[in-house]
Amino acid sequence: ELVCEQLEEVLAAKTGHPVTPKHAVRRKRSAAGELVCSTLEFPGTHETYERQARLWTVDAVKESMCGLPLWRMPDEVLAPHLPLPRRPQEYELPDGTLVAAAPDIYRVPEKLFDTVDSSTSGATAGKFPLSDAGLHQMVYDSISACDVDIRKEIISNIVLTGGTSQLPYLPERLHREVTSLLPTVFKAKIVAPEPVERRFGVWIGGSILSSLGSFQQLWLSKTEYEELGPILSDQRFFQ
Repeated sequence: ELVCEQLEEVLAAKTGHPVTPKHAVRRKRSAAGELVCSTLEFPGTHETYERQARLWTVDAVKESMCGLPLWRMPDEVLAPHLPLPRRPQEYELPDGTLVAAAPDIYRVPEKLFDTVDSSTSGATAGKFPLSDAGLHQMVYDSISACDVDIRKEIISNIVLTGGTSQLPYLPERLHREVTSLLPTVFKAKIVAPEPVERRFGVWIGGSILSSLGSFQQLWLSKTEYEELGPILSDQRFFQ
């Protein structure tokens, strides 16, 4: 959600108001043929759904307008190349606001390669601290933590998956950034499956896992949890 959260802030700054989710907008045509949008109120809607609905809207903008340059470049260099081929000149938000293709929108995914100062950002999630390193640095650190004998094989099989991995030029940019960190004797290879596989990889993997005969051995039953509590889940899943 990092890219979507950053993009949501940029959209709010550009439009002057928070992103309005699709379900909270009524759109109709006036007698003159003009599109009229009005905001709807749903007092009983849970805050988590409102949040998710906004992220769905922002995610649609991300898929249509965002990408990554092959290297960091100033806005004046990037702007003439926007929008990319087969990409829209502008995107219409649910409330009718038009957002034009521009460097500040396109380069939001650049945050994936930024280093965050965790001492000032408070970047923690429960007992699992969020990394303050960029994506390329996390890949490098993960490879460095592996046994020396298998590093070469892992470096040549870096797999990209997930919806955000479909951003234009992300595989090429990640390859460039990871290569800059590796010794010259190693050759990185980014494996990027077909878009459908990347987008739904979690569901595909989950369905395969659930069909395995050995999967039941990984379950934690309600009875076990009631008897032993969260200690058992920590022992079974985190050790």
